[in-house]
Amino acid sequence: MRISKYTALIKKKGYGVWINSENKQDCYLATPASIYKAHGLPYVDELEVAKAILDIDKKAEEKTLLKLEYQARVTDVLGFDLSDGAIPGEKRAEHNRAAAVIDDIYYSALRCRGGELIFYDRALLAPLKDRFKDKEAAEYINYAIRYHMRSGDPYVVVKDGFETLAAILPVRILSEDYISELQDFQLMCMDQLHRERAREKAKENMNGVQEVLPGIDPKKDLSDDELQDLADRACELDREIAEDEEDADDLE
Repeated sequence: MRISKYTALIKKKGYGVWINSENKQDCYLATPASIYKAHGLPYVDELEVAKAILDIDKKAEEKTLLKLEYQARVTDVLGFDLSDGAIPGEKRAEHNRAAAVIDDIYYSALRCRGGELIFYDRALLAPLKDRFKDKEAAEYINYAIRYHMRSGDPYVVVKDGFETLAAILPVRILSEDYISELQDFQLMCMDQLHRERAREKAKENMNGVQEVLPGIDPKKDLSDDELQDLADRACELDREIAEDEEDADDLE
């Protein structure tokens, strides 16, 4: 993992935990919303040493609280199971192409078997970026949902193949107000899609532009306002033609 990215996270969040494993060979690094396996870092029994490794200087100490914890087991790192492979009760999850953006924060969506939708802050993947750099290796990145051993709450597990890399807490972003805003946004997007299609249709029929919109030279580029006017007029003509055809069918 990228230690510098982890340090940037805890400086932003104002809190971090260095957790030593019971075997004194591994350690884990935590933020308020995530825990990472940190292979290769030494066993540390002094807080000042941990701060030095993480590059937390005196100035950063004023705004960043770092704690030191001991004797974590891989099956119980602050209640989270970071065991490799699959564990009983685990659910596979797939990324949804759509994501939520609220106040400039990107929340990725994971869909579990059974339909449950889980959101998490995508910025928390930053310390794992080395695993995503190689496209072929990135294909083995997968996600699962596990449940906290004490609270029973779900959390996201990020894996590279069978190797567990991190645990990330989900975020609750759904509300009636948010869903209402999404519905309004969907309507605006559909309206814009129809406008863009109308503009494309107008451009395809430039030869007849003077008949549709007198005074515009089809040999020159049209401004956005002219194109929109043309598109609106084209839609009106389409409706008039359709109505005329319906009237003719009625007469027959």
